[in-house]
Formats: sequence, C-alpha cells, structure tokens
Amino acid sequence: MRRLISLLLFCTVTLAGLPACNSQAGLTDLSAAEIGDRIAETQPEGFAEPLVPLTASDHAEEFRTYVTAAYGLEDGSWADGVLAYHSGVGAAEIAVLQMKDAGGAEAAAEALAQYAQDRAGDFFGYAPEEYALLEEALVLRRGLHVALVVCPDPAAAAGAFDGCFSSGTPADGRPAVQREEGSALDGRGYVVFDPPNQYDMTPYDGAAIVEAHHTGDRSALSKEEDELLVRCEEALAACVTGDMTSYEKELAVHDWMAKWADYDHSHAPESLSPLTFLRDKKGICLGYANTFQLLMDLLDIECVTVIGAAFGSTEDHAWNMVRLDGDWYCVDVTWDDTGGSVSHGFFNVTSSYMRQTNHQWDYDTVPEAEGLAYAYRG
Repeated sequence: MRRLISLLLFCTVTLAGLPACNSQAGLTDLSAAEIGDRIAETQPEGFAEPLVPLTASDHAEEFRTYVTAAYGLEDGSWADGVLAYHSGVGAAEIAVLQMKDAGGAEAAAEALAQYAQDRAGDFFGYAPEEYALLEEALVLRRGLHVALVVCPDPAAAAGAFDGCFSSGTPADGRPAVQREEGSALDGRGYVVFDPPNQYDMTPYDGAAIVEAHHTGDRSALSKEEDELLVRCEEALAACVTGDMTSYEKELAVHDWMAKWADYDHSHAPESLSPLTFLRDKKGICLGYANTFQLLMDLLDIECVTVIGAAFGSTEDHAWNMVRLDGDWYCVDVTWDDTGGSVSHGFFNVTSSYMRQTNHQWDYDTVPEAEGLAYAYRG
C-alpha cells in the first residue's frame, strides 16, 4: 500500500441507525489495499510519507494485532483489510476493512467510530491540528466494506471510496467524532460530570510503599511492591536532587514522566498501574496519575488524584492536584506528554482552566485550584 495511516486516546460514540446494507449494494473488484490507495491519492502531497501501512495479507500478524487491540474487532471477523497509521505524533489514518457479514460490518463501523473518539481525546489540549483532523474524521460503509478516514480532505476521501463501487446507493458516511457542543450544564455553567465508567478508575494505594521508603523496612512489601519501590527510587534519583524546592521537584518529576513513557493507545488494563508505567514505559491517564501521585507521596509533597472525565463526560480521565504553600494546582501529565517532547499546558493550572479545556469532575468534593504563584513560567 503505497500512499497510506495512527494508532490510538478515550469517549463513547456509536453510529446509531446505520443501515444493514445488503452485500450486493457494495460490489467492487478492488481489494481493500486498492481502495485504500485510491483514498490516499486524493489527499495533499506528502500526506502518506509518515504513514505505516499494514495489509491483512502481507502483514497478517501485525494487522491482526492492530485491528483487535486498537479497533477492538473480533479476531477473524474480516475477510480483507488495509490500514495506514502515523509513525509519529499524528492523527492521520486510513483503514479499509471488508467484513465477512453484515453484522460484522455494522460492528466495525461502531468500533471505528469509538476508536476515532478515543483518539480525539489523546490529542486534545496539546496537538490542536491533529485534533482538528479527528473532528472531521468519517466512518464510511458500503455493503461489507467499512472505512475510517482521518485526513485533510475527508470529502475527497469519501468520494474516492464511493467511486470504488459499481452499484447500489452511495456510501453511508457519518462523522466519527461527536462534538461536545450541547453538553448539559449545571447551575454554575459547568459541564455536568456524569462518570462514563469505561474503566476501573480506582486509584492505586501506595501507602505501604511510602511507609517502606520512609522507614527502610521493606519486609511487608510484596514482590511487586518491592520492585515498584525500587523503580520509584530510581526515577527520583534520575530527576530530583536534595537542594530542590518542592516546586522544582514537582516540575522535574512532571518533565521526567512525560519523557519516560508513552501513552498506551491499546488501553490495556495493566496500563493503569504505576509499575507498568515505570517498568514498561507505557500507561493511560490513570497510570500517569497513579505514578505521579506515588512519586509526590515519596517526596512528601501534598498531592491528590482526581478521578474525572473529559469531552462532556464521555471519556474517563484522571489527573492530579498538588498543594504548594497552601494553594492547590492542577497537573495533567497525560495531556502534557506529547510523544517524546514535553508540554506544560496543563502544569500547575487552575480548576477554572481545567473546566475551560474539557475536564469534568465532582466539583463539590474536589478542592478548587486557584493558586498562581507556582504556575509554569517557562
């Protein structure tokens, strides 16, 4: 596949009412790769250069892993397929799947829409151009063929997809990402927090690890806890020195974490764990928040983990708050990890800023962050 697209972020969206098209409505002699090429050829020059192509025939194992882990499709539910994802920090992606039956096609359309919505969450706040691509993403369906297009010109991509079929009605095309406009507001004008509960968002309890660190007695720790403490101490030794202020230690940990690990776009359950973050260099939002919390606790910096949501309470999310000189500050390390580089857009910001940037939480039980003295100054 010569001209084709990214894996991976969090929300719930379905393509309700997608027609269960008769397979005869999507007749084509083209393979999925050929359809993908035609779609990619409609995009601006250079679009395909950073994309990694995988086909069901030539890259069977890699393709299977991506489609099942990233898209959440049942193994073997497709007859043919191609996908191309961004090799770096980019949202561009094209996928064309030929499913084995109409039920599978409908399930694939819903899964691709969910995937695009989750991806949007990954890019919101630090990569506005990539987020904009996902806002315009389309899921297309013609018979047993389903496509996801995340590209600069989705209308041209939809036309190319439709042109690959010889009969029937035009392809059904729906926006892949739901906008948050119209989210319910409470009496204060805040977006209502309604936990989606897609994941087990129970914060990690690191009390035993903190106690062992401070006392030097590790005898009560499990093997996993002991390994986690060792890795925490290694992390702190790599970025913190004794002469730093609490603010400087917090900033050093934030920056080290953003460089150390990558967001786990497969959203594996183990990526909630701080051990996975520190050992395997991957995590999802709660994994980042759990790790930051534990490191702050070891440094005796007052910190809490906020279990909240994003995108109009359609996606589970978590971040932290620290207290410096009596004032609270919000820290979202996940959204400051830009894939190898570090952003400070969500470092020591106010609760008001978090509300303005698509974070939701239980506003009445979480302390209000209003501190400004230790906001990031560059």
